[in-house]
Amino acid sequence: MPHLTLVALVLGFSSLLNVPDTPALRVGEKLWGIGIALGVLWITARWIARLRQEVACSQRWLDRLTLLFHLAYVAAMGVVFWPLEFARIASVNAHAASWFAGDDLAVMAMLLLPLMLGWRTMAAPVALETGIAPAVLVWQQARLTFCLPLLPTLGISLTDDLFRLSPLAHFPAARGPMCLLVLIGFVLTLPVLLRHTWNTHRLPAGLARDQISRVLRKYRVQVSEILHWDTQGMMCNAAVSGFLPRLRYLFVTDELLRRLTPLELAAITAHEAAHFRHRHLVQLAASLAAPVLLLANLSQAAESWQLASTVTIPVWGVCCLIAWSVGHRAWARVFEHQADLTACRGDGGLGSVSAAAVTTFADALVAIDAAPRGDWLHPSPRQRVDFLRRMVDSPSSIRCFERKLWAWQAGQLIVALLLAARLIAVS
Repeated sequence: MPHLTLVALVLGFSSLLNVPDTPALRVGEKLWGIGIALGVLWITARWIARLRQEVACSQRWLDRLTLLFHLAYVAAMGVVFWPLEFARIASVNAHAASWFAGDDLAVMAMLLLPLMLGWRTMAAPVALETGIAPAVLVWQQARLTFCLPLLPTLGISLTDDLFRLSPLAHFPAARGPMCLLVLIGFVLTLPVLLRHTWNTHRLPAGLARDQISRVLRKYRVQVSEILHWDTQGMMCNAAVSGFLPRLRYLFVTDELLRRLTPLELAAITAHEAAHFRHRHLVQLAASLAAPVLLLANLSQAAESWQLASTVTIPVWGVCCLIAWSVGHRAWARVFEHQADLTACRGDGGLGSVSAAAVTTFADALVAIDAAPRGDWLHPSPRQRVDFLRRMVDSPSSIRCFERKLWAWQAGQLIVALLLAARLIAVS
């Protein structure tokens, strides 16, 4: 449940950004409260682990139990960082802010250690079934969940600490550009970070590599390397990452290569190439500007109304994130349909949709065992195939879908520009 853990990350680090200079009161009682909240979270993880081990549960019930734990985690972090003021206690009372990155590390430890301990507890039954050590399962899950959201957050926070300690502290206007440069650098070098964070190596020469290279050339997508991603059979997926051609990689998991036929592998590769060709990653990343601009407008309004920013900003930050997550879900699902459509069209994604291409793509979805009810970012396989069948030999339906998509994109841009214009005007 990455979106739920992201809520906790936003709450924790936004609380850190709004810590007052005065120490927290009644620290002993608050530390006891933090201990109780973490204890309840651990008991929840233990109860779920025992239930999974002793009772034969369907996959649907296992998903619900996992969701229950993540909801308990978000609730516990909400209590720890809001009424119990962990960030304030660590930063001011414990003087962690006086050390370089001390307060950042304290907040990160509070966010990660309870969650990973809960995962470790719940992974025990899975480890017995798969033969994979629980620590390995937890480490793989942590890398998948936290690599993307945590690295830029830490980078910006550490840059802010360096700014305060450097001579540039006398020039407050330089703070924003410095953080922006760090964020841009992270985005550009993200594929390299993923290559070394995930367990990857160069895909050896053979039929699979030749098939993938042929599809990438057909869709005019240039990558610097095709990487085999060893997940020990835990994931069946592929992804293109990178804005710069020299730092762009196609990741293909071990399980994907094991399950798919050459034609099905070509269909999945075409789908990933279509994501890149339509710049879906850029648009989804740019959509982050909406909650950031909205939060900036709310922060400015809070100052005008003289509201307590130590309370309002973290809460509004989470509310903005939740609102963005709902929109992001709908947006990503539309992009999945567009990538499916391009992958099934002839002439490198510009021709009509053939029934044979739809059948091959549907077989590929079955082979990779796509979630029957879909997930947060993907429609269900049935919805995806039904959408493609409506487009078979129907150029008018394709044009109608593309017009609606363009209208959504224009609407998002207009909202972002209005929020930015208001913020500039008020400033």
